[in-house]
Amino acid sequence: MSMLGPWVFLPGHVAGPAMVGLGATKGYVMLWQVVSIVVYTVFTGLLAAGLIGWAARAGVEASLPGAF
Repeated sequence: MSMLGPWVFLPGHVAGPAMVGLGATKGYVMLWQVVSIVVYTVFTGLLAAGLIGWAARAGVEASLPGAF
């Protein structure tokens, strides 16, 4: 539930107590919450880096105020 939660718009503060209520231990729930956060952070970072790299290679210029 921790890994699939963001894909089905199920927030962690709802999923965690639900998993404990269904019989999972608190430690197990915390472990999977941490794994989920790390995986999604790495995925988002790589996606952002890839998009920024693609934009730079394509010659897209930043149009945001304060962009270099």
